[in-house]
Amino acid sequence: DLHSFPTRRSSDLYSFKPVYVGDTVYPMLTITGLEPGRTTGVVVMRATVHNQAGLLVMEGEHRYLLRKRPA
Repeated sequence: DLHSFPTRRSSDLYSFKPVYVGDTVYPMLTITGLEPGRTTGVVVMRATVHNQAGLLVMEGEHRYLLRKRPA
């Protein structure tokens, strides 16, 4: 059981297309991994962002360090 407010540990994002003022963007996060440790754990998420035309404008990976609940 991981809990607490996450602290962003790292982020790798890559832009593919420009985004302009007035564009509508649609972000999506998918949990792709859980890395449990003794007192903490890391949640790994794939991030994608599409624009109003459905084109992929950004993608990458986020890693969040979380503290485990006390036993």
